[in-house]
Amino acid sequence: MKKKISCLIMCAMSCAVVAQTTGQETGHTWIDLGLPSGVKWATANIGASLPQDEGGYYAWGETALKTDFRWATYTHGAGQDSLTKYSGSDGLLSLDATDDVASCAWGGTWRVPTKDEWGELLEHCLWTWTDDYDKTGVAGYVVKSKSGDASMFLPAAGCRYAGMINEKGVHGYYWSSSLYLTSSSYSGSAYQLQFIQACVKSDWNHARYYGSSVRGVCKPQPATGVNTIQTDRSIYAIGGRIYCEGQCRIYDIYGRDMTQQNGSLPKGVYVVQSGSRREKIRVS
Repeated sequence: MKKKISCLIMCAMSCAVVAQTTGQETGHTWIDLGLPSGVKWATANIGASLPQDEGGYYAWGETALKTDFRWATYTHGAGQDSLTKYSGSDGLLSLDATDDVASCAWGGTWRVPTKDEWGELLEHCLWTWTDDYDKTGVAGYVVKSKSGDASMFLPAAGCRYAGMINEKGVHGYYWSSSLYLTSSSYSGSAYQLQFIQACVKSDWNHARYYGSSVRGVCKPQPATGVNTIQTDRSIYAIGGRIYCEGQCRIYDIYGRDMTQQNGSLPKGVYVVQSGSRREKIRVS
């Protein structure tokens, strides 16, 4: 019987050629939305565990959490006329890696997206507002690929000014890595994606000291081969079914219980809970 299962696994691996739509970079999940640039987007904000969580709020170019967002507490200058970095004199137009919170927090190839990458996401995906994402009561936009079924969620987390959180559940503010320039001089602003239910704008600008959300992007190295399935493992996948010894529960990357759909699971990465054991496995 074990030999027969081994043959089935080898056959499934050799016969199926599947485009990978999700994966991990340094332990954080990305999703491939089929964008022309090939950029992969994180499925949750920096500082968040789940897609619906707001995560951390960061001033532009800062990498540490804080609770007071004003010019007086801003790392790179106490005002538009007293900037110490990204000021015009240094010629910097985008974030250094040392000031990129996605790069600093997650490592690997993670970084804050550029203004143009937000524009690409807006142009090449379908944006649908929801007041109750996945029955969590969280409002925001579901962003779905125009070329496939992949999607992600951007919560309307609001922004932080001084010690207050403003417009949570109504407005989304997401930093880009791109500095905002007026026609004649540097300003104290940077580009970001902003949205409300009525509209989405990928080239808005906002004062750098405000606390806004950050959604990372990455370009992981292409896989050099198929992940090996050990024939003596007690958890493995063939087609749309995950096999395990004893009773187990199956969850997708969004934390939804998919156990009842075992046998017709969509392609993707799942977490299998078997007793005290938790293991990630890809269904191809």
